[in-house]
Amino acid sequence: MKAVIFDFDGTMVDTERAWYEAYVGLYRQHGREFPFHLYAKTVGTSADAFDPVRHLCDSDASIRPEDAERAVEREHRRLLDEEPLRPGVRASLQELRRLGVSIGLATSSRRAYVEPFLAKYGIQSFFDAIATADDVSQVKPHPELYQLACRRLGVAPAEALAIEDSPNGARAAIAAGLQVLCVPNAITEHMPFPEGCRFRSSLEGIDWRSFLTTIAERPEGKRE
Repeated sequence: MKAVIFDFDGTMVDTERAWYEAYVGLYRQHGREFPFHLYAKTVGTSADAFDPVRHLCDSDASIRPEDAERAVEREHRRLLDEEPLRPGVRASLQELRRLGVSIGLATSSRRAYVEPFLAKYGIQSFFDAIATADDVSQVKPHPELYQLACRRLGVAPAEALAIEDSPNGARAAIAAGLQVLCVPNAITEHMPFPEGCRFRSSLEGIDWRSFLTTIAERPEGKRE
């Protein structure tokens, strides 16, 4: 395995939980329950499948969409102010760099959204290639982001491992021909993942040299 390509939202930082809690708060302010089963369709992809603000405003014409969006973004930023990297992320980046493994980032988010986080956590220099929603015509679960990241890293998909937290992200990586390690978070851990994934509860304690040596075997799809 020559490369490891990370997803961002929910994988490196638990932004998914912050978005979910921000939307739950917005809905409660207006006496509504937030429909998680609809929101789940958007995790790891774009909001095209379900727009929480539009859904709320369609049910109450007195709510201004721009006000609702600002409120959610403000609460999301507040929740993430003190949010650390997920366990094992920084140590994994450091170890992969030490081993000489190429490191990529493939995210369905926009570059303007992701780059400030990379700067905040001081990890932007670890990435040899970054592919964002700005670079492709279709985001996850379409494979285009992973295909582009592999091209930019100069590796074949079969030589790369994707690290994902969501079913949509895992589907994109599998469709692109990558091996997949899924590290679900509190929002995604009960969602149905596709077959062909390895699972871990976190990236802490991984012996990356050993793991990448054995990952070419057929994924067992078992949660560790």
